[in-house]
Amino acid sequence: SGKDTQLIKNINSKDFLKLNSESSIEVLDVRSKKENSQSKVENSFNIPLISLKKKIEEININNNLYVYCKGGYRSMIACSILKSRGIHNISNIRGGYKQIMNNKEIITS
Repeated sequence: SGKDTQLIKNINSKDFLKLNSESSIEVLDVRSKKENSQSKVENSFNIPLISLKKKIEEININNNLYVYCKGGYRSMIACSILKSRGIHNISNIRGGYKQIMNNKEIITS
């Protein structure tokens, strides 16, 4: 189609967990408010995907941002929206919350 394409960085959950434990990073949860209220990644903030376009100004665009949802689909869409708005220092957490929790148990036990 002649249009430019851009890549979205991905990080696996093991590398994310290590990074999150070693430094203060920005972590965006794009799951629903209900999903977020049940459990979440430590130090993450929640902007549901459905609200992202309206609340994009709440994101600190100066820091690297790691994005997750339940399984990785919504977070990839969120990363695409952020990129289209000129925010490029983002990484999708592959496998989402499910994979993060699976690896958290392996890493901490």
